[in-house]
Amino acid sequence: RIVGLFATVPNAEDVARWLARLTERPTVLLRSTYRPVPVRWHYETFRGGRGDDRTRALTEATVEVLDRDRSQRTLIFVHAKAVGRAMVAAVRRAGYSTDFHNADLSRKARAAIEEKFLRQGGDLDVLIATSTLAWGANTPARRVVIADTRRGTDAVDPIDLIQMAGRAGRTAIANAARHL
Repeated sequence: RIVGLFATVPNAEDVARWLARLTERPTVLLRSTYRPVPVRWHYETFRGGRGDDRTRALTEATVEVLDRDRSQRTLIFVHAKAVGRAMVAAVRRAGYSTDFHNADLSRKARAAIEEKFLRQGGDLDVLIATSTLAWGANTPARRVVIADTRRGTDAVDPIDLIQMAGRAGRTAIANAARHL
């Protein structure tokens, strides 16, 4: 049996038909809008130019958001490694324990960072990541910050933003599921 759980796959019908052909067995596609923890979107604007000025404005705005409630475990998505490294430095200066998850790390190093973030009691207050954690990884956080909606000169695809935001509010669910 194959069970697929998709929250944002736009072509779920195609996947179901493909699985039916592949397995030569009936396939059932269940649709639901249920989400145990609703996502609430909040938008913050910031003024920033280009390059270092933009990175500085972005990191300052993000630290301001973090400081509003220091008790919330937070996952911050950035779209450039240089911004991620600057963000780590700024967040550490603000007194948070943090690490940076990105494709330059070995799989083992990425897994170690994910485990530190998931641990109850938390070794990490804030996890900063590129889109390496947006799709398929179970790294839930109470709060998700998406630092910018542009990747270079291009807009970030809305489905990517939904995936990133989908990590929010899932801590209890993920921790319970890990012990099943």
